[in-house]
Amino acid sequence: MRKGTNIRWQSFVAACIVFVILEMLSFVGLDKAFTALSVFGGAPNNSLGTVMVMFFQPSHLEWLILQMLIAGIVYFVVGWLAARRSGDKQIGLSTGLWAGIFFGIISTIVSIGQSLWTFIPMLSWLSGPQMSNAADLRSFYITFELALLVSNILASFLLVGLLAGAGAGLLGGIVGLRFALSSKTS
Repeated sequence: MRKGTNIRWQSFVAACIVFVILEMLSFVGLDKAFTALSVFGGAPNNSLGTVMVMFFQPSHLEWLILQMLIAGIVYFVVGWLAARRSGDKQIGLSTGLWAGIFFGIISTIVSIGQSLWTFIPMLSWLSGPQMSNAADLRSFYITFELALLVSNILASFLLVGLLAGAGAGLLGGIVGLRFALSSKTS
């Protein structure tokens, strides 16, 4: 029981590190730079179909790949250290996977909070008298916010969290097993 608790604690710390790194990169505008400097990109138009697939524009995919790479490096190191200490690659896999799950939970909570922070004041403005004949704009904005929230949650939880966590944790576990400090007893 003690070993599992220690692994989850290390995974939680790794998830927090990944989250802070990605938020700092976003805060300094690196995500905007990827959008502006996209090799493939163009500005989206305002159709509903574009809003629904907005996240999968090449500029956003480049930013997502960078996030997965940064998260993968941290998950790899955590899986490597855990497997090296325990002598079991499954420990590396589970440590990386737990780190990914924790990152997904943290990122989901923050995404919901950020969406509510911007959506609630805008909702009162959209329902005001100045927007009485703008039902299409209201539905567009609500659909846009919900699509953005769902795509952020799915990308954060599934791709950056689970996929990068499991893959990099397993690779870290395999490498850590090769340089194990203790031999595993069967």
